[in-house]
Amino acid sequence: MNHSDFNNILNSRFPLYTHFYTDASVSKQPNSVGFGIYAPSLSLKISGELPDHWSICTGEKYAIGRAVEEMKERRVKLSIIITESLSAINKLGNDCLD
Repeated sequence: MNHSDFNNILNSRFPLYTHFYTDASVSKQPNSVGFGIYAPSLSLKISGELPDHWSICTGEKYAIGRAVEEMKERRVKLSIIITESLSAINKLGNDCLD
């Protein structure tokens, strides 16, 4: 499945929703952790460096949390977070995603 097919599925299942894409990465040389948030319909691109002792999962959770903060600040009523980190979602738990 390519990017275009994926977006078509998202738009058909979640029409009128604002899509927030989140990601994190770890680099070993030099040791660093970074995060990114992208919401194309809002022209929003946020990225930054995180503490170098953080794990990739912690970086992913941070990115998801920052996306939620952006949703709240911008008063986005319908939104969906797209992440590739199932472990971050599992660690966040169900009750903090209300």
